[in-house]
Amino acid sequence: MELEKHTKEELKDFFNMPKLIINEKSVQYAFDILNKDSLFLNSIVLEKTNKRKIFFMRSSEKKMWYNFSAFKKAVEVMHKRQQLYSLTLDDYYRFYLLFSLLHEYEHLIQDRFSQERRYPYSDLNSAYQIVFDFYKKCSIMDVLINKYFHDSFFNERNVSINAAKISVDVFDDEGLNMYAETAYLNVLINNAYSIKNGQVKSPVEKTMNMLNIKHFSVSDELPFDIAFFHGFPISLEEYHYLYDAIYESIKADGSVDYDDTLERIQKLTLASKGVSTNR
Repeated sequence: MELEKHTKEELKDFFNMPKLIINEKSVQYAFDILNKDSLFLNSIVLEKTNKRKIFFMRSSEKKMWYNFSAFKKAVEVMHKRQQLYSLTLDDYYRFYLLFSLLHEYEHLIQDRFSQERRYPYSDLNSAYQIVFDFYKKCSIMDVLINKYFHDSFFNERNVSINAAKISVDVFDDEGLNMYAETAYLNVLINNAYSIKNGQVKSPVEKTMNMLNIKHFSVSDELPFDIAFFHGFPISLEEYHYLYDAIYESIKADGSVDYDDTLERIQKLTLASKGVSTNR
């Protein structure tokens, strides 16, 4: 998602307020900042819901729903399970409000860009069209498949990558910035690529298999970073160059070097198809 400069500045000003209290008014305020960006032009309406879902959007209805009580409870559980970088519960509320809003708006971008063939690579348009067509026509069994494998779908991985990356840019607080970097790396690594029978299995391939799409093929036109961030196939050599360093670092001290990971992605990109687009 390429937000306008003033949108990012407003998000930074708002989410870095020292005494910011996350309540329903702040949900609306943060939503309004994003919604007036030129990507959306106030096209989405925010509404409360009693459903147990925290945030969800249906782009065809141009609405985003949220359950603030469910949001608070989910974040409280997360904070109790894994308190990182000396962050308070209020810090977690701050991070996950921004992340949740960005996550839903990224889905809108995926749907709109693919339907209008606005991605610069045909493979991206086709893959996202398949997924969103599935959502719009899915049966009860399809709903169960989506619920069980939700985080493994390539489109879900992509929106979380982009939401975390923007969060890194927004937060000035050192702890929140490091938490955003950790979230970013977790999405890159988890529910992503795996090796089976000496071949790399990508999120796109796994998703198409779960949706029983048997004849989806991809070209080799994608620069590495575009392929990687969208979950398209990468080579065995590329996998080992990136993931071996990550797993060695985790084994050594339990951490992953954010800057080193991005540098390796950049090197693989330049070695593949050169400098890519920003989508």
